[in-house]
Amino acid sequence: IWQFGLFYVLTVFAVGAVEPTLQSYLAEKTPAARRGVLFGIQTMVTSIGWFAAPLVGSALSIRYSTMHVFLSMSIFLGVTFVYTLFVKKIVSRRG
Repeated sequence: IWQFGLFYVLTVFAVGAVEPTLQSYLAEKTPAARRGVLFGIQTMVTSIGWFAAPLVGSALSIRYSTMHVFLSMSIFLGVTFVYTLFVKKIVSRRG
């Protein structure tokens, strides 16, 4: 069970590093009149993720095993990493 505690601490630490950077980037790229809507949507999606992740993790752990929780998280993070690199490449082409 200590792995979950460690993973939670690392997740909160990572979010603390990424969230301000993301908000700064979004503020720069979004017109002032639309920032409120954008930050509202971004906060809503973040909240849904914090709500849904424990439910999905618990369901996987109960249905299969704890190992499947970590396996699915590794796959999800890998797909997210590849997608991020893909999007970064597209954005850098556009200038």
